[in-house]
Amino acid sequence: MKEIKVRDREQKLKIEQKDSGEYYYCPKCGQLLVILYKNNEWGMMSSCKDFQWEEMTISCFVGIGDECDPQEIKRLRYQSLIQIFDDLFVNLLIPKQS
Repeated sequence: MKEIKVRDREQKLKIEQKDSGEYYYCPKCGQLLVILYKNNEWGMMSSCKDFQWEEMTISCFVGIGDECDPQEIKRLRYQSLIQIFDDLFVNLLIPKQS
């Protein structure tokens, strides 16, 4: 299963529309964080001093598994601006705590 959810409700990220897809940048340092292609693929996932990617299993994301901290997962899901699901894993773009 491949799925992308953009949850940037407060418009925290800088978005550049191109023919190939959407390019998401950090608004402070200008670092390219991810490219979301129109064919539901992605590329160039990177973090910066303001935003970071967190990877976890899908089972942990949905709250299954003893190795997962339910409160931490709930916090990460709530704070995530972009969620990228890829088979067994989900990557979450999270603002770093100041």
